[in-house]
This record gives sequence, C-alpha cells and structure tokens, in this order.
Amino acid sequence: MNRALAATITLASTAALISGATVTAAQASQHGVSRASSARSEHFRIISTSTASRRQSVLATGAFTAGGYQIPGRVVSLRATDKMVFPGGTFLVVRRITRQYLPLPTSACLIRETIRGTYSLGHGTGSYAGISGSGAFTDRITGVIRRSHGQCGGPMTVYQQIAYEGGAIRG
Repeated sequence: MNRALAATITLASTAALISGATVTAAQASQHGVSRASSARSEHFRIISTSTASRRQSVLATGAFTAGGYQIPGRVVSLRATDKMVFPGGTFLVVRRITRQYLPLPTSACLIRETIRGTYSLGHGTGSYAGISGSGAFTDRITGVIRRSHGQCGGPMTVYQQIAYEGGAIRG
C-alpha cells in the first residue's frame, strides 16, 4: 500500500509540474521574493516537450517557491530575453550562451545538445517588482530526427528540453 501511495503522489506531483501549477513550500513565500536586502539562492527547472511551444513549464525553488511558465524569446547573437510568468507577477530573464555542444546524430538519429551560459533577471512586476539576480544555466536538449531513405534528416519526431538554472536573487 505504501508503494501505491508513493506512486500516486509521484504521479500527482509530475502532473502538477507539467501543467505549471503553483507549488508552495510555505505561506510566506507563496507569491514572491522576500523583501530582505541580502542575496538568496534561487533555482529554476524549465521543461519543454515541443520545439514549437510558446510556453515552457517552470518550477522555481529557493528564495521563493512557485510554478508557472516561461515565454521564450528569440536567440540573437547568443543572447535571448525570456519572460517568466508566475501567479504573483512576472520578470525577464536575459540569457547569454557561453558554450554549446552538439555532436552528430547517432545511427538511431538521436541528438543530444548541451548549452551552457549565464543569466540575469530583472524588470519584475507584481510580487517580483524590484527583483534582480544572476547565475548560470545548463540546457539539455534530446531528440530523435526523422529517418528518411536510411539517413537522418528533417524535423524531430521526439523532443525534450530540460534547463537547470541557479544563482543569487535579490528583491
């Protein structure tokens, strides 16, 4: 029975993460950053399963705990500005790519790309007004490219992107 309960809790937690539902660790950190002036640690996990998605699921833990989504911006000159949206407000995240690793696809047309870089955040609204901070990120993309006439080519048939970010936050 304990295994069944654990499986049910895991399934419910996963469903909440995918749907972008808010997760609260404590009533005090429900919708925003503590107004303390000292920097605190914050971590973001960003997940997407579609190359064309205009929303990526986000889970934030640390100085504040919340679930929401990110609206990705275009990458221009190894930089992108994305908007994170949570129930209490929004803020912008500016990312700068510093390293990118994309080996050739395997014989099974599997690709694995790793992107690393730095980020800074600001321009908060609502509970995130006055937010600032910076840190580093690692973005891992895994996918399968369509196979045609015995060769890999064309669009991806399966796609998964998971980004891990962490750094100091003030607000």
